[in-house]
Amino acid sequence: MRKLIVVLIFFTSNLGISQILSGEITYGVRMDEVALQKIINSVKDNSFKKDYLIKLHNDLKSSIKYLNYTLKFNTNESNFNRKETLANDNGIDLNMSSMAVSANGIFYSNLKENVNLHQVEFSGESYLLSKNIDYNWQITTETKIIQGYKCYKAISKVTKNSKNFITTAWFCPRLSFQHGPKGFNDLPGLILELKYLDRFIFYTKNIKLRENEIKINRPTKGNNMTQKKFDKFLKNRMNSMKN
Repeated sequence: MRKLIVVLIFFTSNLGISQILSGEITYGVRMDEVALQKIINSVKDNSFKKDYLIKLHNDLKSSIKYLNYTLKFNTNESNFNRKETLANDNGIDLNMSSMAVSANGIFYSNLKENVNLHQVEFSGESYLLSKNIDYNWQITTETKIIQGYKCYKAISKVTKNSKNFITTAWFCPRLSFQHGPKGFNDLPGLILELKYLDRFIFYTKNIKLRENEIKINRPTKGNNMTQKKFDKFLKNRMNSMKN
């Protein structure tokens, strides 16, 4: 079924923009208010915890509007990271906000080599994390227009901290590059919108397309580790800090 849908999409999308070899997309971030309200409402008989969640929600809502990310890509490689700003005019630490939406550091993908890396900082140390990814996308026929481009909806299950979440991607077959925010890829078109962890939406603010191929920088700094091993290391460190 997926193959049939992909074929139909391919033949109804003007066969892409063949002269474009690379480009750059700027994404903003917003919150899914309905999903977050459900999380807050799920807290019962604990007014302190609910008040705390409401405060976190309001603080994050006021800060993530200042977050901007850049995806640079060519046919084979992509690099996704936050546009560096130490703080906004209100003194909010955007590094913390970026961590809260699980988009801190640099995400790199190389399709030919099947390499997915995440360079991240923790406690003053750099780590270069490798990830084996099988998104198993379910492509639908649902569409919407984003920045003038017709996009199709795809969904995938993502596990984080032993919990399962649905990730929703809106990709554009006319821009036939298999890249997207946070290293998400393997769809027949650029991902122009991504809903992650059921509540954070990375949306396209600007698209720049190029007829020349730009060089994509591959991160090399940091201790090499698998994502799974790093998650276990992080969990142990957090538990030791509590004791």
